[in-house]
Amino acid sequence: MQAVHLSPNACPELRTLTTYGQSANAASPYFADQTKLYSAKGWNTMPFCADDVAKAAVSTRTWPVPAGG
Repeated sequence: MQAVHLSPNACPELRTLTTYGQSANAASPYFADQTKLYSAKGWNTMPFCADDVAKAAVSTRTWPVPAGG
């Protein structure tokens, strides 16, 4: 699920939630993490604008553009 609040003067505010969990592995701590968050009526706040995304980045990777592409 995703909810977006659009403002004419600011960066959009995004809230997201995967209702089932981030992992299919039942032994993973991420197997039911989102389900618990959903049950608690919680959301994940996601960055949208470039500055916010850069601040929140854990790592980055640049892929080369193929020749002729």
